[in-house]
Amino acid sequence: MEAETATARRTTIEELLNDTAFESGDNSMKGDVTSEAYSACLNDFIKGDHKQCLEGMLNRGLLSPEVLSVNYEIWKLFVGACQEVDFHVLGTSVMKVLRINFAQTEFSATEQKLTGKPPTELIAGLLAYLKCSYKIAEQENSVTSMKQLAELVKKTIMNVSSVVKTIQETRQLRNLVMFYLISLQGRGLQCRSLKALFTILCDETPTLRVALQRETSSGDTFENRIIQELDTLAEKKNPGLSHSSKSPGRRKSKTPHTKKVDEKFHSHHTPETKPQPAAAHNNILKPRKKPQTQLFSLPRLVRFQNTLTSLSRNLLNKKIAPVVVLVLLFVLKKSGTISQLARKIPALLRRLVTLLNILMSI
Repeated sequence: MEAETATARRTTIEELLNDTAFESGDNSMKGDVTSEAYSACLNDFIKGDHKQCLEGMLNRGLLSPEVLSVNYEIWKLFVGACQEVDFHVLGTSVMKVLRINFAQTEFSATEQKLTGKPPTELIAGLLAYLKCSYKIAEQENSVTSMKQLAELVKKTIMNVSSVVKTIQETRQLRNLVMFYLISLQGRGLQCRSLKALFTILCDETPTLRVALQRETSSGDTFENRIIQELDTLAEKKNPGLSHSSKSPGRRKSKTPHTKKVDEKFHSHHTPETKPQPAAAHNNILKPRKKPQTQLFSLPRLVRFQNTLTSLSRNLLNKKIAPVVVLVLLFVLKKSGTISQLARKIPALLRRLVTLLNILMSI
C-alpha cells in the first residue's frame, strides 16, 4: 500500500509539473519578471524545499489573487507545494494565504480552472486541492469541515468516474477514492467500517464500479486491490479481530480439555448443584435440631409418674384406678398427644407402657 501511495504521489506531482509551461524557457514567460520569480520558486520545489518555495512565491508576489486566478502554471506550482509541505512549519503570512485559497467555497473556482483539461490532469489537480483543504480542516480540528469536505469529495468521485477511460486515469481515480476512505472517513471522521463504506460508494455510483473493474499491471482489478488494502489496514489496527474473523468456527467448538474445564467450573459454581448436599444434611439433622417437638422429657415423665402414684395412694382405690387411667388416655387422645407420642422413638413408648403397667398394678 505504501508503494502504491508513493507512486500515486509521484504521479500527481509529475502531472502537475509535466507541462511545457513549467520549463524555465517557456516563451509565454521569457523575459518577464514573473517568469524569473517562477523559475526560482520552481527550483526550490524541485530541490524538495517546499517551505522555501511557498515563502519565495509569497515574497515575489506570486500568491496574489490576481496572479493565481489568471496564471494556471503558477497555480499548479502553488497547489503542488502545499500538497507536500507540512503546514505546521509555515509562517502566519503563508498560512493566511492558504486558508483563503483552500476554503471549500473556492472549490468551484478550482473546477473552473481545470475545465477542459485531460481527465488525468483534472483528477490530479482536484485531488491535490482537496488534500490541501483536508490539511486545513485537520489543523483547525473541525469535524464540521471534515464532514463537508467528505461530501464534496464524494460528489467529485461521482462526477469524475464517468470520464475515466484509461488505466492511468483509473489509477488517479483510485487515489481519489483512497483519499476519501482513509484520510477523510478513517482518520478524519474516525469511521471504522471503511470496506462497507466503499461497497456503499460503489453501489451508489455504478460508473465508479465499472471504472474500477479495469485490471492493474499485476492482472488484478482496481476494485480488488482497494479491498485488499482496506483489509490490510483493518488487520494492522485490529490484529485480534482479523484472526477471529478468519476462523469463526473455532470459538464455538470445544476441545475435550475445554469441556472438562467447563464441567469442573459448572460443578463448582452452578447455583442449582451447590445447595443439594446442604439440603440433605439439614433433613438428617432436622429432628435433632428441634427438641421442642418432644412433649415429655424423662424428668417430666418421672414427675408425672410420682404425681399419679401419690394420687392413687391417697385418693383412689383399686376399683377406680383403671377408670382414671382410661379417662387420662381418653383426654390424651382428644388432645392429639397420643398420636404425637406414637411417632416418637421406641424408648419413650416403652417407658409409657412401663408407667401404665405400674399404675395398673396398684
